[in-house]
Amino acid sequence: MNILLSCTNAMNKWLSLDLARIPSLDGKRIGIQPIKTDGETMSWQCHVISNVGTRGPYTVIAVEERSRYAIILPFEMVPTKETFQSIFWKEWNEQMIHLMLESEAISEHEASSVVKQMLNTPAEFIWYKNTDLSVNGHVSDTEQWVRQNLNEYGLAQYDQEEAFALGLYINKQKKKKSSLKGKFFPVSKMLDDALFHFAKGLADCPYPTALDGNFPNPYFDERKIKQSTKSNVVQLSDYRENQSNT
Repeated sequence: MNILLSCTNAMNKWLSLDLARIPSLDGKRIGIQPIKTDGETMSWQCHVISNVGTRGPYTVIAVEERSRYAIILPFEMVPTKETFQSIFWKEWNEQMIHLMLESEAISEHEASSVVKQMLNTPAEFIWYKNTDLSVNGHVSDTEQWVRQNLNEYGLAQYDQEEAFALGLYINKQKKKKSSLKGKFFPVSKMLDDALFHFAKGLADCPYPTALDGNFPNPYFDERKIKQSTKSNVVQLSDYRENQSNT
């Protein structure tokens, strides 16, 4: 799996990196190229803010292109590039397992199989200095949530559990993507991807577009997936609505 990190100037400077720009075929929009998630590459727009003053502690905000799913990562100190990659990959995996269990897409005894599949999935990070403006709007929205929440509770920094709780709340709010009709939940779309990549053979019911107990490929011509087709997106949405009514 490729993980593309599109980093703002602030993120690039914070990590003391000299990242390349995303190539522009027409020579236009250099530094503000659109990023794209597909079945092989997960693309994230990344930014960092200093919570108090200019010397930290810090909060990294990463928003995934397709789902608008946000991951909030607290840092006391500036990590190395390799350390950041390790922390990001670990947190992402742990959050995906949480979503799978919360949605009841997998059972607790199946979680070990998911962990094994994650460990056996090579993650190749691709770094660029770039700001996808369409995704960055969601980064800015998340930054406002972070700053307001820190101020409301008089905090200088989150611990990881608090950061995850805030991120989960944000990710369960409906979003709208200009290229798609209607609204959607970031958790639903991110769960779709995670089940497709890391829960092979664990689907408890057959899907028209998947074989051998696998979850469907969410990147298989999404425009042709009809509302009548049963999918894990619908299941998670129904689950969330049922939870809110209990």
